[in-house]
Amino acid sequence: MEKIIRTGAAWLAAALCLVMLAGCGLMGQQHQRGPLDVKRVTYVEYSGDTPHVNVWVLTYDHKIKLYSVDPDGNMNYDYLSGELPPEDYYTESEYEMSENDWTSIVNVLTRVNFMGLVEELPYPEGTCDAGSYYIMVDTSDAVHRSGGYNAGNEEGSDHQRFSEAKGMVLNAIRNTTH
Repeated sequence: MEKIIRTGAAWLAAALCLVMLAGCGLMGQQHQRGPLDVKRVTYVEYSGDTPHVNVWVLTYDHKIKLYSVDPDGNMNYDYLSGELPPEDYYTESEYEMSENDWTSIVNVLTRVNFMGLVEELPYPEGTCDAGSYYIMVDTSDAVHRSGGYNAGNEEGSDHQRFSEAKGMVLNAIRNTTH
């Protein structure tokens, strides 16, 4: 009888260890409690083979600004941080999105754990003439950017997570500007 109890205790201890290890693995994914406190989302798209850049800035007060940039030959501006070429090289438009669109963006950014995405998504093999896409999220606690060449259009969980975030941002832009 004692042997059965020791064997049962050993199995129970092994099962508890497995549960604890699985829990530690989930904790490494940095799950967010509640929605992110997003203040601003900046979405930048670089055209494939033409020197054109669209910079969309979406803010918690439901404002959207579009900077449509035709660079002066210098593509080395940090658009995500708000750096722009001289005013002669871009036009600026302003829009207002719905509260529902902003809430949807925040919910998707939270659900896909955007703040945990790698900064530069893996480079896609065999893709030619695609654009580059970047998103920067400013929260009350941190700033995080992610994206890359053909970002969100490739296989892999990081590209899928980025694609969901990009899709929701583009949905809000389409709902507002069309």
